[in-house]
Amino acid sequence: MSLRLNKIFCLCILVIMASGRCGSAIPPNNQTVDQRITYVLGSEPGNIDPHVSSEDDTAIINRQIYDTLVYRNPSTQEIVAGLASQWTISTDGLVYTFSLRQGVFFHDGTPLNAEAVAQNFDRIINVSESNAKAALLIKAYYRGYSILDEYSIQLQLLQPYAPFLNILSQPYFGMASPTAFQQYSQERYQFHQVGTGPYILEDYIPGKNIILKRNLQYSWGPSFYVPVDDTSASVDEVEFQFVPNNRQRLEMINNREADIVTNLLPTDARALTSNTNVQLVPVQLAGQPLQFLINTNRFPTDNIAFRRALIFSANRNFIVDTVLQRFSSVAWSPLTANMPFYNRNLVGAYAPDTGQAQSLLLSSGYADTNGDKFLDFAGVDAAITIVIQSRDLYSEMAQELVDQWRLLGIKTELVSVPTLSALTARIETNQYNLVAFSTHASDPTVLNDFFTQTGRYNWSNVADASLEGLLGQGMSANDEATRQSIYAQVQQQIMDQAMILPLADPIRLDASLTNVLNLEFDSLGVPFLSNVRLSS
Repeated sequence: MSLRLNKIFCLCILVIMASGRCGSAIPPNNQTVDQRITYVLGSEPGNIDPHVSSEDDTAIINRQIYDTLVYRNPSTQEIVAGLASQWTISTDGLVYTFSLRQGVFFHDGTPLNAEAVAQNFDRIINVSESNAKAALLIKAYYRGYSILDEYSIQLQLLQPYAPFLNILSQPYFGMASPTAFQQYSQERYQFHQVGTGPYILEDYIPGKNIILKRNLQYSWGPSFYVPVDDTSASVDEVEFQFVPNNRQRLEMINNREADIVTNLLPTDARALTSNTNVQLVPVQLAGQPLQFLINTNRFPTDNIAFRRALIFSANRNFIVDTVLQRFSSVAWSPLTANMPFYNRNLVGAYAPDTGQAQSLLLSSGYADTNGDKFLDFAGVDAAITIVIQSRDLYSEMAQELVDQWRLLGIKTELVSVPTLSALTARIETNQYNLVAFSTHASDPTVLNDFFTQTGRYNWSNVADASLEGLLGQGMSANDEATRQSIYAQVQQQIMDQAMILPLADPIRLDASLTNVLNLEFDSLGVPFLSNVRLSS
């Protein structure tokens, strides 16, 4: 017997002597685990530290461990109190003053106070990971803080930033125990996370699972959380498992080996409708639609008539019906329909019209001059290249577009790359006409990343002073009516210039067993598991 196995055997003997069984741990606060759920994710995040991660699945886990200064109510979309009981904003929009709840403790017993919040923001701003989502969301606008007293802190900005409160409500801004993140390195903290939230990190085995236990001391949740004393059939333990195989996730929920599974394929979700033990949970995701960014400075998509023809000739209804199994709806704008300030006047714009597409191409000088059944312009093939990342459903959607555009006489090359880094490397060469890419967000300032000259995802190569000016105004204006007007113009200009091909509003297809009640998500697709109840 190896030394390691011998140690494990001895440990089990000791546990058997003490408790009568091997492998069972005593839950925190001496709680008995009566109700537990298995929550299956489609992938394991590369790092689950909220201040370090850039991945969406991280937020699903961290929302349960951490609280944020403020929350966005998932039903009303209003900003409500979290760890901050109240706040004020200066008239110039540069100073946010927060009064913190008293009597709040981190899971390790460290008290929450202004100093703890200050240390969290120091950590967020100075994180070494260049793609950390928290830092990317505020670093360009954040100036610093002032501690006013033990439970009051001011956060100061370099310029007015309208979505600041909304951003602070995201799980990436969960307040962590300074005692814990000072004890462990940035690389190690993700295995020893300590928040103030409704669940405590019990165990994390990379590649296998994460186990959370209910925090029995929790009494400071936001107004839409179920009251702490209502523990009837509440979930005491959550096990997150990582199962990247689509078919395996489907089988797990079908066979009742999981309570909740996420990110099912549309065809698999459709097949689940016949299982009476399972309920389908479509989660509308806010931000940008499933879309193709159109390169405006490479032939032939440097011609606006050609770009418009591509959109008119794309049968998006067919893609929604077949690839997405009618779970999604056609997208008409660079924002999803559930985003604040969505321009509903764009609904129906660029409805499929092959005749209009042919007319635009013909009047702009595109023709088949050599009889090869493909269009050219002055003898040069009007061929386009689509670049996608080989994941999700973009491959199938792109292939449908290739077939549709072939009928119009447009030769299309489809290039699939394996990773986001490979995608960005291809973008840097400018050897593409369309690229599949979008992000989830809860404020339209996300468009600044895509349609300003310095935007990190300006892959349409936009250089439009008027559009850039509007985006700057929208980011600074605090009045909602003003922002509504600005973003209506922004969306109109983007579509008038045919900078993107929006396909469908994204729906993440989750499923749960029918005894899982009160499963509710925010606009970013993050669940509030403290509200979940299990029926008998």
